[in-house]
Amino acid sequence: MGRAVVSGLGVVSALGNDADTFFSRLAQGVSGVTEKSISILGETKTFLCAATDSNPLEEPLKAFKLAESVLQDALKMSHLLDSYKNGERVGLFIGTATGIIPVLESERGLICHINRLKDNSLKPYNGIAEYLTGKLPFKPMFVTTFTSACASSTIALIEAAKMIRKEMLDCVIVIGTEALSSYDFLGFESLGIISKTNIKPFDDDRDGIVLGEGAAAIIIENEESVKKRKIPYLVEIAGGGISNDAYRLATPDPEGTGAAKCMNAALQQSNLSYGAIDYINAHGTGTKLNDRMETKAIKQVFKENSKEIPISSSKSMLGHTRGASGALEGLISILSIVNEFIPPTINYNTPDKECDLDYVPNIGRAAPIQHVMSNSFGFGGHNSSVIFSKVY
Repeated sequence: MGRAVVSGLGVVSALGNDADTFFSRLAQGVSGVTEKSISILGETKTFLCAATDSNPLEEPLKAFKLAESVLQDALKMSHLLDSYKNGERVGLFIGTATGIIPVLESERGLICHINRLKDNSLKPYNGIAEYLTGKLPFKPMFVTTFTSACASSTIALIEAAKMIRKEMLDCVIVIGTEALSSYDFLGFESLGIISKTNIKPFDDDRDGIVLGEGAAAIIIENEESVKKRKIPYLVEIAGGGISNDAYRLATPDPEGTGAAKCMNAALQQSNLSYGAIDYINAHGTGTKLNDRMETKAIKQVFKENSKEIPISSSKSMLGHTRGASGALEGLISILSIVNEFIPPTINYNTPDKECDLDYVPNIGRAAPIQHVMSNSFGFGGHNSSVIFSKVY
């Protein structure tokens, strides 16, 4: 089987709209969190990470536009259009949890566009994929959408790399996208897990998530296709693992059994031992239960090595971007290998005795990195873990 390598990236986020700026701010521990009043919460001020300065609840097509922006940037970086003229053996995989919902929330949007459902442009959840297909100069051979809650775009990455390794496709454009919406605010508020202070993953005083938005594109190709274009490629997607807790709808298995299974599966598919991982980009949401569960799962998988591996949560700076988080954090994992630097977990002040690993508190660190594991877990028991490796 051939190698699945990364040839192009695109990003839009609260920390920047190009890969260099984005990673530089992450490395410095810059927070994208702001405090704003949200009318649907009774004008209560809440913390959030918006990707633009506009009102986050007044742009029903925002997830579409964010995705379009990162698509164009990734295409430019990869010079993809030099090789693929007709879309043959090209895939477009979208990861999103609620990307279409802001459109359906908008009464005006729903009334004006309901008749367009027949041409797929607003068909939940494939509307974003159909929209982006129209922005390409060719029709991709395989177009699909992954909606596995907060694991959506990590699962998209895993499945894309698998199809390339099995020579079913030569190239897959993977995009994770999510915009802030009333649905998200009301849903997470009803669960009582929106932070009243700020997001503090793994800290003993953590009190919940901060909602964020953004998009990332990662173009994955067969190694030979990239070599023919004579362009550099960034990393290899060495393998991935997917599991399901089947525990509770909105609560992970507190013992981390499902999370451990997907991490072990990722190591096995990558042909790596647990001692080979140099950095873990954690799911790290900042909720009491999730951070303790992930810590337990890491200990199960990495055993005596668990205290030696640097682990950090990008959500401490980006907020929780739900279905886009896997693509954004995958992009961070890729850039950590390229730049040989591990971003910190910011807002970490008080250790939790049940979260007792190395979370790279507040200050990032330079380190030689060959293999990075990125975890994404979601409602419904969805678990996913993907491994990125340096290529020589």
